[in-house]
Parts: sequence; structure tokens; C-alpha cells
Amino acid sequence: MCDMTSFKVRLSYKQEATLGVIKSAGNMIEIRKTDESMSGTPKITESAEVVSDAQPTGQLIVGLDVGGGINAELAPTVSQHDFIEAGMRSKWGGAIVIVPAVIVIDTAAKTLTGTLTTFVTDGFAVGDMVALSNFANAVNNVVVQITAVTETVITYAGASTMVDETGGGDEVVTRPDYLDWGNRFGGEIDSGLQTLTIDNTAKTITRDSGSFVTDGFAIGDQPLLSGFVTSKNNTSIILTNVTALVLTYDAGSVLVDETGTGSEKVVLPANTNFSFTLAKDFLDLTDKSLTYAGERVGSFKLDFKYGSIASVAFTMMGTGYEVPATPFTTGKTISAVATEPALNASSDLGLVIVDGQQTNYCIEGINLDINNNMLPIECMGAIAPKDQQATGLSVNVGMDVFLQDANFDFHAKKLAQTPVAISYYVRDSSGRGYAVQVPAVQLSFSDAAGAGKRQLSKLSLSGVAKKDGTLNRTIRIYKLV
Repeated sequence: MCDMTSFKVRLSYKQEATLGVIKSAGNMIEIRKTDESMSGTPKITESAEVVSDAQPTGQLIVGLDVGGGINAELAPTVSQHDFIEAGMRSKWGGAIVIVPAVIVIDTAAKTLTGTLTTFVTDGFAVGDMVALSNFANAVNNVVVQITAVTETVITYAGASTMVDETGGGDEVVTRPDYLDWGNRFGGEIDSGLQTLTIDNTAKTITRDSGSFVTDGFAIGDQPLLSGFVTSKNNTSIILTNVTALVLTYDAGSVLVDETGTGSEKVVLPANTNFSFTLAKDFLDLTDKSLTYAGERVGSFKLDFKYGSIASVAFTMMGTGYEVPATPFTTGKTISAVATEPALNASSDLGLVIVDGQQTNYCIEGINLDINNNMLPIECMGAIAPKDQQATGLSVNVGMDVFLQDANFDFHAKKLAQTPVAISYYVRDSSGRGYAVQVPAVQLSFSDAAGAGKRQLSKLSLSGVAKKDGTLNRTIRIYKLV
């Protein structure tokens, strides 16, 4: 009789306060996936020693590769938000939400004109992608891209299906939270010198005046504490709740009760280099699990193709690996796998804008590959890597289009290496999803050719993004909610 063969594999994660340090306390989130290849794989060298009986003398572990891939259907879930954030080496932020007294859509002029608005003062800028909502005509509740802006007028590139409309006063214009690669939104957050009181039983840090909320701290942040007399308290924590006067931190952080002297402060560094602990549980076996620590997102891919569900693929690199006697997840609360519907590449992909104009030709697929070109830092004295280092951003963009008059000029742009701006969004029926903006892509692809009998000619565009000098970024990803 054979034992049960495992097929129920759960992968869950928690954010680390310190790279590679596995904290026993704290809850976890299950990762939505189609498949995964996480592994701790030893680097093996066979002994070259020659012995008199001519028998092999064995092999030694001289290194350890920790990481792998996590593939999933793209959906607006917490885990995918977290991993995209980590892969972009940034932090979600920057949302602007306004409700103008009246807003008028003029589709001929491609303008949104507001009454009592201050679009520029509020922070809207050329290149921003903004979501419109609460319009009476459902076709106007879409995402558009700003091509010009004054205090009262936004000029946009948007869907040709939009119609003229004068709003009733409850319409909303939103620039969603976004990620610019390598930049933590808003830069460093610093509470300034405060008198801080730590209550480790309640897991709280309390200030006398000012506001953590106004400073910009948020749930999930990993700020650093400094200035405490007790050195153990000068460490990083994970925030689980934020109010004006009180920060609540994760149960896995063990500090010491202390009343400060006015020399303490809380600082969230500008470039947050996220890392995670992952647990792989084999649920149909008895207490069998694997743990991966210090996992960072080295690269990720977004793929949209007609006839398919949109997909995302993350490549992870880590610093630690364990086969625990008791699963790491034992006794923890694990947030159930997300149930949001996956995004449909055929029907959920909305507006595609190329060089500031809505495309009017047929697009069969779009893909995006963001690579941090991360390398392991391997030092003598330990088998596993000590750390990883991102050595620079690479962004590759692909787009398959049916050859038409409207896109034939891609050949000339390829020859001149003229940068092409590409923006698009994908969202479900409730408006949740992502928008992507790559403002400067230099193309390289094979010319259109005769496709053969009963075949249509297509262009398989591919290109490499560079930093746009006007917008001062290479790629931006918005979170539509």
C-alpha cells in the first residue's frame, strides 16, 4: 500500500523586518498561484581526492541557491500588490482624489473642465493616468491619460467611446496610487525628534504631540527606530496600525518597555528594499513544510494575450532555507487565498495609448518584463548568499499587432530609434486592476512580411525602455481600486 502522494501545496509569505531573519510570530498571507518552483538547491562539488581502493570519496556542499519562480493569473490581490511593489523597488503612494463642483466632458476637444477646481495645485501633471467615476454615462467611467493641464482644464487621451456630459457634482477624478521604479513615493519619512514611549505588551509606540498619520506612516511600513537608551529598541519594526499619536507594531518584534527622553525618532528610508519569508506547506502530508528566507523579487513579467487570462510571473532570490521539524506556519493565522476574479486579457484590457493617441488598430497581445538584474552576494563563512544586489533596471516591452496603415510607421521609428510612448490599463468589472505607462521605448523587430497562404500579416514589436527625460521615469505602474 502506498502512502498519500502530495498535491495540496500552499505557499504563504510575510514581510521581513530584517533581511533573512525568520520571526516565529506574526501572521501570513497565502499566495495565489498557478504553479511555483521555489527551491533550496545546494551547489555540489565532488571531491577530486584519489584513494588507493579507487572508490569515490563523496561530495561537498559549497554553495546554496535559494529562490525560484511564482506564476499566477493576474488579479488585484494583496500578494500581487506586495510583490509588484517589491519588484519595482518602490512603495505605493501618490493618490489624488477630487470631487469637482461640476465637471464637463467635451469629447471633441478631449477636455475635462471643472468648476472650482485647482488641478495643478492638487498635483495633477502631464503624463498622469487618471480614473473617472460616478458619471451618469457608464462609458465615461474610464481611465484617461493627461496630455495637458491647467487649474480648470485637463486635456486627455481617452477612449473614443466616451460621450459629452455635464456632471451633476458627485463625479470623481482620481490619480491612483502608483509605483515609479526605484523611488519610494514622497521620499524618506521622518517623525523628527520626539518623546516616544514603548509598551511592548500592547506593541505600541506613543508620541506626545504631532501626527504619525500626517508624517505619512502607513500600515505595512518597516520604519527604523533610533535614539532610545536601550539599544535593543533601536531596530526596525513592521507597522500593523497607525493613528496620529500611536504606532502599533507586529507581534514578532520584541522590544523593551521604555519612556523616551525626547531624542527618539521613527524613520522610513526612501528606498525600501523589501524582503519576505515564504513557507511551502504540503497540506496532505503530516507536518511537512519548507521555509525560504530573505526572498526578494528579482524580476517580474506581465503578459496579456487575446484568448488568455492575464498572467504575472515573479522570480525570487533568497538568503536562507530550512526544512523545519515543525512547519513555520503552525499556530499562525494565514489569510485565505484571494478570491478576486483574474483579469481577462481579451475583455479587461482597456485603452491602449501610443504616443499620446488611442490606438485604432488591432492589438493581439502586450507583455512587459521588469528585471532588476539582481546578483547574489556570496561570502566565505556561509553556504547561502549574504544578500542580493540589484545592479540596474531593464524593461523590455512586446506588442503583437495586425499590420495596418495606422501602425506601418513603426518601421520608420525603428530605423531612427525614435522613442515610442506606450500606456494601457486592465481592470475588472468593479474597476480594480492595473495601469502601465512606459514613456520611452526604442523598438527593434523584424519587418512585416508576407505571412503565407490564408495568413494575416502582423508585427511582433519588441523594444527596450529608457528613462524619459521629460517625465523623469522609465516605467510607472498604477493600482486601480
